[in-house]
Amino acid sequence: DLRDGAAELQRVDRERSEAADRHRRLSREVEEATRLRTLAKAFKAVQQGLREEATTAMAARTLGLHRHLSGGDELEALTIDPARYTVLVTPRDMGISVPASSHQGGGHRLLLGLALRLALAEQIGPVPFVLLDEPTYGLDAARREALLSRISSLGVAEQLVVITHHEVPTEAHPIRVVRDGTRSRIAP
Repeated sequence: DLRDGAAELQRVDRERSEAADRHRRLSREVEEATRLRTLAKAFKAVQQGLREEATTAMAARTLGLHRHLSGGDELEALTIDPARYTVLVTPRDMGISVPASSHQGGGHRLLLGLALRLALAEQIGPVPFVLLDEPTYGLDAARREALLSRISSLGVAEQLVVITHHEVPTEAHPIRVVRDGTRSRIAP
C-alpha cells in the first residue's frame, strides 16, 4: 500500500507540475493578449487621428483647387467625413452642408471630382505624373481651354497626362491615337 501510495503521490506531483506549467503559459498568453489589445486600441486612436487630419487637409485643399479651377467662389465650405469619405459641400446660396453627390449638378460634380483627385495627388506626395481621363467632358471650347490652362498652372505633378477627344492648347505635347479598323495607332 505504501508503494502504491508513493506511486500515486508521484503521479499527482507530475500532474500538479504540468498544471502549474500550463497555468504559467496561459498567464503569459493572457498578459500578451492584454498588451496586444492595448496596442490595438492605441493604434485605432492614432489611425482615427491621422484619418481626421488627412481628410481635413484634403477638404481644405480640394476647396481651394475647386475655387481655382472653377474661377468662382460658389462653395462656402467643403468637408470630408473621415469615417466614410463622403464629401459634403456648403453652397453659399444654401448656407447648410449637404452631400455633394445629391446637391450638385453633373458639371459641378465633375469639377469637384477633378479637384478632389488633384488634392489627393498632392496629399500622396510628389508624384511623377497625374492621369486625367476626359476632364473637359461637356465643356465648350472656351471653358475647356480655360480649365486646361488652370490645371496646368497648378503644378500638382511634373507631368499631366490628359486623355481627351478634343483639341488641346498648342503649349501641350499632344499624341494623337487613331483607330484603323480593329487596331489603334499613334498618328504622325
